[in-house]
Amino acid sequence: MFKKNQKLLLLSSIIISAFLLLFSCSVGLGESVDTEVPKVEITYPPASSAVRDWFYLAGNCSDDKGVDSITVSAKNISTNENVTLGTATPAKDGTWQIKINEKDGDGNYKLKDGTYTFSVIATDSSKQQSAPNIRTLEIDNTAPVFVIKNPGTTKVDSPAPFGSILKIVGAAADEHDIYELELKVYTSADMSGEPKAVLTENNVDKTDGINVTLARYNPDVENGAAADELHNNYLKVYDVEGGGRSAVIC
Repeated sequence: MFKKNQKLLLLSSIIISAFLLLFSCSVGLGESVDTEVPKVEITYPPASSAVRDWFYLAGNCSDDKGVDSITVSAKNISTNENVTLGTATPAKDGTWQIKINEKDGDGNYKLKDGTYTFSVIATDSSKQQSAPNIRTLEIDNTAPVFVIKNPGTTKVDSPAPFGSILKIVGAAADEHDIYELELKVYTSADMSGEPKAVLTENNVDKTDGINVTLARYNPDVENGAAADELHNNYLKVYDVEGGGRSAVIC
């Protein structure tokens, strides 16, 4: 009787051990805990770019469980206004893009002119979120308003006289700096065909108005001095062979 009880106890121990072993294995087969947060970065447009009209904000993301969505927002640095811009679904290769700053039904852009910090956050299938990735961009939807004071004539048959210096004087209104001033010179009154000359000046200071010299005759060139850019511009505009007198439309 004692031996039977001993065998029964031994058999029960084996059954219990097998059950515990099976239970411990089944726990190990369950879903693993997601401890890794996703990663995201902005690759386009380049940092500190000036952007006009709608554009694509794009980048890359990664996660061991897969990224479900990219959330995009922007903050106006001057006004501290936060704007929600929507979400993007990444492609299989981890790239993503979202169209930004489309016009509404009234023809207005969603983002007003100014400097913005764009923030993107990636969310994976376990609802884990990445740290924000930030990029600063200039939004410039509005062309500058330029008022010319000199030359001050708009009459083709009565052009303003210029001598050895061609200077543009006026005022420009815009939220941003003037990157480039361009003057196109034509010989025809309707400004048809290719311009006779195109003169440019970059990074124009508009603080106290526009005052830019685009062409200047340098008499020292006749004595062997090297011609500078302003002198070369003068030769492009003025009819030197015709005695220096010619009417042009700008």
